[in-house]
Amino acid sequence: MSTGENSRSEKSLELYYDHYKDTFSYLRTYIATRDRIFYITLGLLIAIFFQSNNPDVAKNISVVLVKKNIGDSIYINVNFINSLLLFAFLSLIIKYFQLTLLIERQYPYLHTIEEELTLSLGVKITREGKSYVEAYPFVLSVIHRIYSLLFPGVLVAVIIVKFLNELKFFGNEWKNGYFIFDSLILFFILAITAAYISWAQFKDFQKPTALPASVVLEAPEELVAPEFLDETNDNKPV
Repeated sequence: MSTGENSRSEKSLELYYDHYKDTFSYLRTYIATRDRIFYITLGLLIAIFFQSNNPDVAKNISVVLVKKNIGDSIYINVNFINSLLLFAFLSLIIKYFQLTLLIERQYPYLHTIEEELTLSLGVKITREGKSYVEAYPFVLSVIHRIYSLLFPGVLVAVIIVKFLNELKFFGNEWKNGYFIFDSLILFFILAITAAYISWAQFKDFQKPTALPASVVLEAPEELVAPEFLDETNDNKPV
């Protein structure tokens, strides 16, 4: 291999490894944002569940909070506050599932990059691949189930309870604009949650997807460790 080809190969490896580090850095940012949104969403979910089962108490709390922060001259429309709360909740749910799916889909890409770097450099780079899944702690498996299964299940249960309570509250006034709006919001939340569970648990029934093209980098021979070379007769110099 000539000096020029050596230099180009080393530069390609350097750029590729920088891409790997940037991808991992972005992933950590996504995870931090996802966790922050999860806590906010969980807080809103608790508030919705409380308001749904204790409407009078929730109304009194809303009145006190509004009067304390805005003043006595504001009329409190509890139905409007309830609809606003549900709309904010829907927005957070959409963002949460978007980030969760983005994170889950980034890992296979990181694994591919690690495999290519391992073959090209001759140095094992398995931070997010083999090293991560080996001796995987049980507590992390439980936490993963909480994120991927328990939380969506609780979300579905609360939304159903919320709808039944609103149906009871409005009664014959089901044509009320607030009830229709709230019902649409609740339906969208259920649909989005069901779609997420379909992917997280069944990968959308294992639909075949085309794998991204593998990036092959040519490394200088002096950078390749002997244990990563295929020591077969076909690869030996003639």
